[in-house]
Amino acid sequence: MTEIKIPVLIVGGGGCGLTASNMLSNLGIEHVLIETHVGTSHMPKAHVLNQRTAEILDQHKLWDKITALGTPPEHMKRFHFATSLGGDGPLDRITLANPSCFGCNSDPGDDADYRIYTRDSAYLASNLPLIRLEPILRREAENRNPGRILFNHAATSFEEHADHVRIEVVNNAAGTKVIYIADYVIAADGGKTFGPAIGIPFEGLEQVGEITTAHIKTDLSKYWQDGDLMYWLVDIGNKERNSETQDEIPIKILAGSWSTIVQVGPTWGKHSEEFVVHLSPGHIYGPLESLTNDDITSSIREALRIPDLDLEVLRVSRWAVEGTYATQYQTGRIFLAGDAVHRHPPTTGLGLNTAIGDAHNITFKLAAVLKGQASPKLLETYEIERAPIGRRNAEWALFSSMNFRHMDTAAGFLPGGPEVRPLNEIIYNQLCSDTFDGVARRAAFQYMVQSQRVEYAAHDLELGGVYADGAIFHDGTPAPPVDPRGQKYHSIARPGHRLPHAWLQGQSKRISTHHLLDDKGSWLLLTDDSDLGKKWLSKVSEIERRYNVKIRPVRIGDSGEFKDENGQWFNDSGLTVGRGGAVLVRPDSYVAFRTRQFSDNALAQFEKASNAIWVVEHSENRNVTARL
Repeated sequence: MTEIKIPVLIVGGGGCGLTASNMLSNLGIEHVLIETHVGTSHMPKAHVLNQRTAEILDQHKLWDKITALGTPPEHMKRFHFATSLGGDGPLDRITLANPSCFGCNSDPGDDADYRIYTRDSAYLASNLPLIRLEPILRREAENRNPGRILFNHAATSFEEHADHVRIEVVNNAAGTKVIYIADYVIAADGGKTFGPAIGIPFEGLEQVGEITTAHIKTDLSKYWQDGDLMYWLVDIGNKERNSETQDEIPIKILAGSWSTIVQVGPTWGKHSEEFVVHLSPGHIYGPLESLTNDDITSSIREALRIPDLDLEVLRVSRWAVEGTYATQYQTGRIFLAGDAVHRHPPTTGLGLNTAIGDAHNITFKLAAVLKGQASPKLLETYEIERAPIGRRNAEWALFSSMNFRHMDTAAGFLPGGPEVRPLNEIIYNQLCSDTFDGVARRAAFQYMVQSQRVEYAAHDLELGGVYADGAIFHDGTPAPPVDPRGQKYHSIARPGHRLPHAWLQGQSKRISTHHLLDDKGSWLLLTDDSDLGKKWLSKVSEIERRYNVKIRPVRIGDSGEFKDENGQWFNDSGLTVGRGGAVLVRPDSYVAFRTRQFSDNALAQFEKASNAIWVVEHSENRNVTARL
């Protein structure tokens, strides 16, 4: 059997694995990606791409290609809570709330979130479902690493040794097998192979509920309001069911009486050709395999209240709602990422975004170790840094999903099945009426919608992943308070925090601090333009020569390479002009080291930090053998 030696094998060709491949190619690391399926995703899930993901993908020259096809901000300004999408009755198409989402609403008079989001990043979120996103990532991965992005190939077994991982891979089409001898493995396989074989433990809540999702093609231009990303539609309770089949209904109700519909392009706004409908249990029930296309079509028409809607059902799925996370992210040479270590409901849009953060973290570390620039101990910080983020985001996504139950409470709907439907019909009529009771109910509902900002405006969850430990060197300053509602993000250049965004003005262009990072694994040292700041330049050159690394020094100030456009950099960095302070930024845009002023002690601390990162030491790894 053929054996091929390779520095890195990526198992999994979804959003996480393909992103990791693109990053490794940019970093100059030889690798192979295998994916058991013939093609990319066939369901348009995981669609919102937040600001942090935008920064990461732009650094690796992918964002422009994505936004060329993604939803423009003007078509993803708001969530729309309504009694129905269609219908012409007195209780149809009543807007209950229309809050802005993901900071994309720049409309005058309703731009508070927009100002906050644009202050903290050079990017706004976009929206592109996996059926359109993954082909972009695959095409780019194949262009950057030709002949080594292998779909329809499956890992069948592996053995992990102290100095390599041996993986048997079968070509599903030809039936031939190859043995890869990999220095390291990134398992971005959705937790289907490596994690279960190793016995990776999970915690959290699983099987909280089940959702039926339909991907459809239809024309909703008569009903859709431009600017709305998605609609939440009222369902006042389960319909009567055949008593003979009642015991066969396996649906678990997650949260109240709502169906949702999301535009998924390829044209955006009211002229979107395709949509995803998440049906409430009141509209769809029974085993999925027993449902006919007519059943699905009828349920969608009922949920939208458009009885004559001409639609094509492209695909239907049913999935479990869970918020689970692994307590182990790696063995000696195998690193799990994405759904293999954290599984989320779609609320807050954290699943794929967190996975891309995983890839960003592990790829620069693998590159540094494989190039001989850093100690293999650097790889041990992957789990230390990413596991708390995975847990936080999985728990938050489930929390924000469960928080939606308050919408039913605010509207006054009663929980239950067919027995409460008559009462809910009365409550529904009251909610939509012009009486004092109706106005009060709608006001209560709109107040509760603000509590759901934990889903659609969780700014700190999107940008505020903090590494309390890992490849960072604390400067003794206290961490800022964490907003329990997930709204307030603290932009600060404290070690373990994301590099603050600030606009800088160069001789020829205006750029963000994040644009100072490259896609080749270079580090970044930011200081001021004083004589003290200049002293860092010789130290940077010394470290570069000693460890064969690249550190880009940038002096910010009137006589530096860039000017701080509005004072935001010096405000958020904690540095003071003229004192020669410095911030060392990792290739993944996290702050590794900060000193407020230049001094002999600061130089000594920087030297200590450099030795800890870049001195090459070797450690033994445990062996793992498994049949997948």
